[in-house]
Amino acid sequence: REDFVALLGVDPNSADARAGLGYLAALRKSPTDAQREAIHALLHGAGDYIALHNLACTYAELAKLDKGQAKQHEDVGIALLQRAVEVWRRGGRGPNEIDLIRGESSFELLRNRDEIKKLLKP
Repeated sequence: REDFVALLGVDPNSADARAGLGYLAALRKSPTDAQREAIHALLHGAGDYIALHNLACTYAELAKLDKGQAKQHEDVGIALLQRAVEVWRRGGRGPNEIDLIRGESSFELLRNRDEIKKLLKP
């Protein structure tokens, strides 16, 4: 958490820092904080596939936490992953987004969804 806060001190618009804080808030079972950080991250990270991936992790964790809204959180997570793959395919530099999705433990519940199965097809 301290590292993400320090990064915000250097770059107050850091989508990566906001996404990280949102993910940590979801793990701490603080959905309001998680969603607030996710919104801030989206404002500055919509073109960054890694930030979008990390935001999807946040929503996947929120789906586990908030059973009453699980489907809605999953839907947001899937939409973020679809956008992340789209951005990555248009020339994202860095790790393969499909491989990242396959290896992400937070997406365990999402892997059963048809949208994710379609996204992961070769």
